[in-house]
Amino acid sequence: MKFQNVKPITEIRRESANTADEWYRSLIESDADLEELKAAKLAQLNEACGVAITGYFTAEVRGETYEFSYDAEAQDNFQDTRFAFADGAVQTVRWTAHKDGQVVRIDMNANEFNQVYYAGLAHKQAQISRFRDELQPIVEAATTKEEVDAVNW
Repeated sequence: MKFQNVKPITEIRRESANTADEWYRSLIESDADLEELKAAKLAQLNEACGVAITGYFTAEVRGETYEFSYDAEAQDNFQDTRFAFADGAVQTVRWTAHKDGQVVRIDMNANEFNQVYYAGLAHKQAQISRFRDELQPIVEAATTKEEVDAVNW
């Protein structure tokens, strides 16, 4: 009897996993081949990269260091506010930040806002670089499951 449309166990595991991390963990404990394991590890690292990007970054405003959110909503707000400053529609903006574990609201002019905006972009690029320029090449060059498993965010 022939079985048609039967998926390999690794595909089934990927479809049943809620996250790339779960998928990778299911493969590392199985007899998955090295290429499947590498693909799952890269997905796991990509997922961790996304979490790191959408976390917090620090920037200085008027000599004070604050933390700023960079989740999807914050990224949209940064973009919208940048356009508003560029169009001359606003002269200052009140922004939510974090200082010493407390939520604070700070007012920023265009120059101050741009410093924070570019710190956010630098944060995002640093995470992408860590994944693409540092960790991905290590995974791709790995020749054993142990080498793949040793690469972590």
